[in-house]
Parts: sequence; C-alpha cells; structure tokens
Amino acid sequence: MAFLRWLLISPYPTIFNLGRTKGSQLPGNKSLKEIKVIAYSGYKANERPLRLRIDEKDLEVEQIIDRWYGVDHDYFKCLANDGQVYMLKWHRTHDQWFLLPGPK
Repeated sequence: MAFLRWLLISPYPTIFNLGRTKGSQLPGNKSLKEIKVIAYSGYKANERPLRLRIDEKDLEVEQIIDRWYGVDHDYFKCLANDGQVYMLKWHRTHDQWFLLPGPK
C-alpha cells in the first residue's frame, strides 16, 4: 500500500505513465520541443522515423544519417524532404519524440 501511495504522490514521471507529461516537464528537457513522428516498428518499437510533423509542417524522412542509443532514449540524425537535417530524440518510457535544438 505504501508503494501505491508513493506512486500517486510522486512528482517524478513513472513507467506507469498515469498522467502524460509534456516534454518541458521531464527533467533535463526544458529546451526540447515535442513533435509528432510516425515511425517504422520492425523487430522493436519505433525502430526508425518515417515522417515528422513540425509546426504544422509534414515532412518525410529521406535518409537516416546517424543513430545512437542511450539508456532511456534513442537518437536519430535525419535528412528530411525539405533538405534540412533534424536531430530527433525518442523517449522510450514515455513514448515521446522531441526535436533537439540545432547548432547556434
């Protein structure tokens, strides 16, 4: 019972995802922008992004330039059909996609 009480009052996001948190509310993600992504799921969920929606603009991923994996996140460097390169981050536990800020 104590665990359930902790789960309900805990300020931290949990794997149970009782309330979906916005990207800016996740620890360390204050500068990230949450986006919508349609991804290919083969042998694992969200194996690679296929399409993105950024600011009401639909883009198709033409090429995955690079990808790497973190503890809770997958990262993708993608070339879209508008000629721009986008850095994407997928949070596995919360099933959320984020657009990483580009170089200044």
